[in-house]
Amino acid sequence: IRDRYMGVQSIICMESVPLVTKKVYQDDTYKFEHNAKVLKIESKTATEHWIILDETIFHPQGGGQPSDEGQLIKGDIVFDVKGLQFEGETIVHKGAYAKEGAEFKVGDLSLIHISEPTRLGMISYAVFCLKKKKKKK
Repeated sequence: IRDRYMGVQSIICMESVPLVTKKVYQDDTYKFEHNAKVLKIESKTATEHWIILDETIFHPQGGGQPSDEGQLIKGDIVFDVKGLQFEGETIVHKGAYAKEGAEFKVGDLSLIHISEPTRLGMISYAVFCLKKKKKKK
C-alpha cells in the first residue's frame, strides 16, 4: 500500500495492519474443537513458536483463570499450545511442535482441540468463586 504524507511517499508494510482473532470461546464455553486458519507464525527459538489464528476457542489467562491447554492439528502436524497472550485484539498461541520439522504454513486450516477436563475444571472453579463471592455480600 502506498501512502503520501506531507509530500513524502512511503510504503506501508501490510504487517503493520493489526490481526484480529475472533474469540469463539465467548460464544460457546463448552466448545472443545473448532477449525481455524493460520494467519501468522513466529519462531521465537528452535522450540518455541507463536501462532496467530483467525479465530480461537482457547481462553487466554485472565481474571485469575489460567489459559486453556490443547493442540492445533493438521494431518500429522501437531502443535502443543502451552500458553496464550493478548496482543491488542490478537490472541497469540504459544507452544511447540510435537515433531521437529513438521510445521504449519500461513493459510493452513487447522483443527483446534482443547483439553476438555482442564476447561471443565476452570468452569467449575469460576462458578465456585462466583458463588462464594455472592455469599460474602
